[in-house]
Amino acid sequence: MREQWRDVVGYEGRYRVSSLGRVYSLEKVQTFSKGGKRITKAHFMSLIPGTGGYLRVLLSKNNKKKFRLVHHLVLEAWSGKRPRGKIACHGDGDPANNKRNNLRWDTYQANSADAKRHGTLYNGERHHSARLTAKDVLAIRKRIDVGEAHWHIGKDYGVSSNAVWKIAQNMSWTQVH
Repeated sequence: MREQWRDVVGYEGRYRVSSLGRVYSLEKVQTFSKGGKRITKAHFMSLIPGTGGYLRVLLSKNNKKKFRLVHHLVLEAWSGKRPRGKIACHGDGDPANNKRNNLRWDTYQANSADAKRHGTLYNGERHHSARLTAKDVLAIRKRIDVGEAHWHIGKDYGVSSNAVWKIAQNMSWTQVH
């Protein structure tokens, strides 16, 4: 893919973003009230790893600085503003791959399906906030089958009766059989 450049939406004339996910700051002249000037030379911006490995960049306008996710900048420049109910999706599951042909606006469900396909969906014991193990879930299901109260089971495992109900209804921990 040949690299192409477009203005960063909302920062036209100040920053450009490329189809390969690079961000470039254009030369700026800043004038101060006492007559002084500061010229900032054009340069490639540093991409800063953020939560989950997503790259972000610090942009400035009207003396206000703001971190922006690079994949959002690329999508806005080539696909327009985010449609209602859509999120940014990386086709290959790599949060640092911000090439235009790897990104799309899509639904949460489609993003979850992508994550499942490339093995980056952290559910069950792999989820950061999991309180149960697969072994616990199997034991909970046995106790449900014999008619034990959800609140009692939940108390024993340190989870809510609603969490036990969701296991009973096969709404959570669906991967455990």
